Amino acid sequence: MVIEMAKPLDTHPQNREGIPDKCDRYHGLRNLGETCYLNSVLQVLFMTEDFREAVESQLFAKSQDNMTVDLQLKRLFETLRRREACTNELISLKLGNGNGDAAEDFVKILSMVNPDVSKIFKGQLRHNATCSAGHMAIDEITPFWTLPVSMEDPTGVDNTYSVRDGFEKFFKPSSISGDKMYCDVCRDKAEATIACEMEHPPEILTLYLKRFKVDYRSTLVKNDCCVDVPHILQTENSEYELYAFVDHVGSLRGGHYTAIIKSYENQKWYLFDDTKVKQLDSQPHNDFTTSRSAYLLMYRKVHAPDTVPFLRTGGQRDNVMMKTGKEDMYYTPAGRLVCPFKWTAPEAIASKKFTIKGDVWSFGILLYEIMTFGEEPYPKMDNIQMAQWVAEGNRMACPPHCPKAMHEIMLDCWKKEKCDRPTFKTLQTKLKILVMSFGASCRVI
Repeated sequence: MVIEMAKPLDTHPQNREGIPDKCDRYHGLRNLGETCYLNSVLQVLFMTEDFREAVESQLFAKSQDNMTVDLQLKRLFETLRRREACTNELISLKLGNGNGDAAEDFVKILSMVNPDVSKIFKGQLRHNATCSAGHMAIDEITPFWTLPVSMEDPTGVDNTYSVRDGFEKFFKPSSISGDKMYCDVCRDKAEATIACEMEHPPEILTLYLKRFKVDYRSTLVKNDCCVDVPHILQTENSEYELYAFVDHVGSLRGGHYTAIIKSYENQKWYLFDDTKVKQLDSQPHNDFTTSRSAYLLMYRKVHAPDTVPFLRTGGQRDNVMMKTGKEDMYYTPAGRLVCPFKWTAPEAIASKKFTIKGDVWSFGILLYEIMTFGEEPYPKMDNIQMAQWVAEGNRMACPPHCPKAMHEIMLDCWKKEKCDRPTFKTLQTKLKILVMSFGASCRVI
């Protein structure tokens, strides 16, 4: 499938009234004077579920300095959930005042926020150099936010550049000829082989296509060649799925940035162009997308279905239940994925994809079990009846002797929309407050 990423809109202001009405699900960011590069990366971060949850789960004291990136991001994301937002507070924190480059601002934001928030984007590379005698002369590990991918020497037809080939070339060993490296063991300069490998694959892998380079006149020039962008990227030990582009059209100084992002809520692709947001009419579905404007590519690590991420909320209970032999309690698509049907979020059952917000749903079921002393959820219902009953908006009633506040926490966990469910940090805070309200005889660990 060929999608020309620069064509969903004309970047000249006088032609932009023809863009279709924006969607109701997501909202745009105002352009405060050529801040499209900042807007594009902020929308990618907002649409990255784990990052958004980590930002919103942070607690800030009233006396805390307002001029922090974490706090301003939290406020911005809370606004974006409801309406169009503005980035002037973030710009005042020295974001958006650089060279107008989306890649630079992306790295800058990740470097400034709480490390626990940005860690899903952070990977590690191992660099080593071996002399011709086989001695390891250099062995070091360095962190990275983005992997720079050279766009020299296109290999495809019609001068098309392959992102996959460039990615593989980045890790291909190279030789240093001549006496350019000193070996401590040999006590002499020698030829060497330099290699690079992924020491720690990040959850989100970001590729930075090096479209700009300095020419013989010391001027930055842009490479506008067409690129084949793979939807699946395979590393030695991990598989990644494309979920976001940051596109650039025009020159470095007079260009325009947009973002094209796949929603984790409905798996549809959306175009974010400052205040304009629309669902793409043509949804990418092939192995490759061809583009002349792709600049940053974000890939999400694919976890094997058999690992069932929701076991993170409990683990032992679910492992025991899988051995009980009660086949009617489980959902098994294609004979591969076995999961507790009545404990699993509806969207996870439908898509076979598990998220932290799905874990929150399962945690609500766990609370129900605790308050009923181990009673099976949805008693007297089989799987089909339960699925239909929940889809109609029904939820389990408050168990006998269960505090109303505890049942309200369960209902929060069972919100239909994933984005409306609380974070585990919020749940921890609410449960501590609830337990403390029971009296001094209860101790919070």
